[in-house]
Amino acid sequence: MFCRTSAEYFGFEKTETVLHTGNNVEDWINFVNESEHRFGAFVDRYKPGWVSIEKTFQELKHQWYIETAFLSGGLCETESAKKIIALGLDAVPYIVEEMKIVGGHWFGFLEIIIGDGPEIPEESRGKIKEINQIWLDWIAEWLN
Repeated sequence: MFCRTSAEYFGFEKTETVLHTGNNVEDWINFVNESEHRFGAFVDRYKPGWVSIEKTFQELKHQWYIETAFLSGGLCETESAKKIIALGLDAVPYIVEEMKIVGGHWFGFLEIIIGDGPEIPEESRGKIKEINQIWLDWIAEWLN
């Protein structure tokens, strides 16, 4: 279940609260499409013929690392994080690749974008490397 102030969350001037109550990817995609229809295109969202999704993700990723360098929480609430989330399922392969190479807190993005995730055992909580591996194993099954 997601509850976001969509216009604010995705960087628009107009503010309207939108409630997403779906539990699966199809519901999330419909939510995103409906939000795009209501508010216009997301900021920096991939548009065919513009900039590639990979380039957009790479630029936002670098911006996110700068914005979160000294943060201990709210890592998915920065401006660049909101734009990465707005890329939706298109960003998943790049997030997974970043998790494999660097690790870090990228699983938070997957949980928001996909709306699902693995059960993290109590003994793994707070252990970022273990959580990353659990997510990588889970996402491999999810993608197949």
